[in-house]
Amino acid sequence: MNKTTIVPIGVKIENLSKVFLEADKKTSTLAVNHISLEIHPGELVTLLGPSGCGKTTILRMLSGFSFPTEGSITFGDTDVTALPPNKRNVGMMFQSYALFPHLSVYENIAYGLRIKKLPAAVIREKVTAVLDMMRITEYQKRIPEQLSGGQQQRVALARAVVTEPKILLFDEPLSNLDAKMREYMREELRKIQRSLNITSVYVTHDQAEAMAISDRVVIMNKGQIEQIGTPEEIYVRPSNTFVANFMGKANFTNGIVRKIENNCLIVETMGVAVKIAKNSDSGEKVGDAVIVMIRPEFMHIDKSGTFKGFVERATFFGEKMEYEITIGKNTLTMNDPAFLQNGIYHVGDEIPVYIYEKGLRVLPDDKE
Repeated sequence: MNKTTIVPIGVKIENLSKVFLEADKKTSTLAVNHISLEIHPGELVTLLGPSGCGKTTILRMLSGFSFPTEGSITFGDTDVTALPPNKRNVGMMFQSYALFPHLSVYENIAYGLRIKKLPAAVIREKVTAVLDMMRITEYQKRIPEQLSGGQQQRVALARAVVTEPKILLFDEPLSNLDAKMREYMREELRKIQRSLNITSVYVTHDQAEAMAISDRVVIMNKGQIEQIGTPEEIYVRPSNTFVANFMGKANFTNGIVRKIENNCLIVETMGVAVKIAKNSDSGEKVGDAVIVMIRPEFMHIDKSGTFKGFVERATFFGEKMEYEITIGKNTLTMNDPAFLQNGIYHVGDEIPVYIYEKGLRVLPDDKE
């Protein structure tokens, strides 16, 4: 296998819905609520959201294991909405890996090729190539229980890509690994996905994983899409408080728009006027109540800072100090990775705080 073996195709989801009937056949649950999404050829898009938001249901509809109640799914120029899984040319990597326990690594990988009745020489060539790509050639005669979690994951990925699928689907594939192995494997998985140039959809509830691995992230809630964007866009410029809260830690303060200058809002918050870039899609007016989002890392300790806070909690994390501070009636979390330089503050200490205005985001006053 090499970069030229797979020509990437796009995925188009239009007005997709899925309704599940309850056991009594009278009540129903709307799991996916009329979503539309376009995934570009070769792109890795992550569906991210809390349990029950519909992300796994979408993945199942893409794979053909579940069919939509409404809407359509197109792979390239082919409408696959009603096609069974074996007609979609999709590779899937599951949370449990789903390896055959009685088969060797080699035979686990070769299984899909044997189902396709390919010649033995072709099977041998393809399996050998993917074993080498995944760096698991030395394990090819072992059975899954003789492998570590990371090795099993490589076998599962090898099995998913050896058939050269047009679309690759990932259902929380790293959740069974420990923290260090998960971080290592997500980098390896991303590297392999890029080298193969396979259009991929990845489901996770882990925000850090989504940011590290994705070209774009789709934030979902209650069966609907809240926001689509690059990891940076989602993190720095969330569309609402749900997205801001779900994509990492966030502080929220109440504010009032006092003035509008060019593309900036002058917002009074915590007793101070701050300048915040205006959102291109928003329509704030002078006098509007807004929510100001402040990420903990967009605040730092600085004697020239505008704000003075008092430490309510101080927690050492090794790479940083995390402080919970009060500024007036507001309680905020801030990070200090430069604690060796700044010293460590303790509960009750006054702390000078500088807030990067470029990192502030004005959100509609719709906090749940």
